[in-house]
Amino acid sequence: MEYVKIERALATISEELPDTPRWVALITLDGAIVRHYPTLMDGDRIAVLTHSLITQSRHLLTDTGSGVFRYNICAGADGIYFIFLLGEAHLLALLFPHVTTIDAILRQVPRLAEPALALLKHPQ
Repeated sequence: MEYVKIERALATISEELPDTPRWVALITLDGAIVRHYPTLMDGDRIAVLTHSLITQSRHLLTDTGSGVFRYNICAGADGIYFIFLLGEAHLLALLFPHVTTIDAILRQVPRLAEPALALLKHPQ
């Protein structure tokens, strides 16, 4: 896998969003970290927390008949955490200190994540 290219794709996502996330992480549905940006953080911890949240979200969606998981938003007093499904086997997680508009993030992240998804589907 092209880890440097994936890291660059994550950096591009971070740089092109209207609000800058504290970090961006690419994680497998099984809860393993693929890559994160910036790299000075505990990627394994992020993967475990993301996997826990996604597992709970998927159960909730199934139990309420709300369909398959697409994304999750978890907001607190000091941050807002987004998780997006990428393809069939990966998640993109982003933590923001704040966002100007949630709608802009929901629209732009899937488009900006396409290069990272392409690298996962067709490793060079």
